[in-house]
Amino acid sequence: MSRKKPLRSTVPFDRDPKFVGRQDVLAALELQFYQSNSHNRAVLVGLGGSQNAIEYSYRLRVKDPQVWVFWVYASPAERFEQAYRPIAIELDLPGSDDPKTDVLGLLSRWLSDTRSEGSRMGNHTALPLSSYIPQTTTGSVLLSTRDRRAASWLSTGYTSIIPVNLMDSKDAEQLLCINIPDAITQAAAYISAKAIRMSGSKYLMLYRQDEQSQSRLLDEQSGDLRRDPGIKQNKPRAAELLSLMAMLDRQGIPEFLLPVRYPNALDLEDALAPLDEFSLITIEI
Repeated sequence: MSRKKPLRSTVPFDRDPKFVGRQDVLAALELQFYQSNSHNRAVLVGLGGSQNAIEYSYRLRVKDPQVWVFWVYASPAERFEQAYRPIAIELDLPGSDDPKTDVLGLLSRWLSDTRSEGSRMGNHTALPLSSYIPQTTTGSVLLSTRDRRAASWLSTGYTSIIPVNLMDSKDAEQLLCINIPDAITQAAAYISAKAIRMSGSKYLMLYRQDEQSQSRLLDEQSGDLRRDPGIKQNKPRAAELLSLMAMLDRQGIPEFLLPVRYPNALDLEDALAPLDEFSLITIEI
């Protein structure tokens, strides 16, 4: 976050009108970023950290419309640079549109307010990505991760780590009341998209397996235009299953062979679904 150019936000998501609770997390962020004369960094760790970061970014811009907010994906490594380059171009930094420019170093130095160095050419891969997180005194850095070890490594100390804990009962009840219609709609869409293999009773069987299965089913998104295309990149289980099928007969593959590779029933469903959606296989019951 910086104040060097006219207002703009690169957060790629709309504000969630159904955001509930987590006022303790947002208050902790306000307190962490209250000081403006030193490098401020906070790391949200836990499930739901990104949602809190998005909400905080919108509240910040309501409070101060002139602030810049830059959103950067840090995983995988390629997306880190892909996010840095358009920001550098938007800021009109010298050399930002040259593919040979070390855009990670260029933008990091600019955000860190080190004025003595211009654009550089050459390979930057020798340095870890964390070295390109700006050490700015004119802005703040907010990171989100579910990995506690990564949070400790990326933080500037114990006090900069903000845990995103489970909701209290009041917030959970409010969230449930808001999202029950969405959950029903989502379940219906999931069953419809997998109509040949999926039924209401089978969906409930998968849902009741364990908490991880519940989370996966509720997080399933059908027709989300923000998802990147490509089965191999985004659906590795599906790509792996297709490779396995290629080693077998091209037709009449018995289903009982597949659970050997996918003992979890939901893993098998997740692997089969995109192959069916892209008409790479035909499922017969």
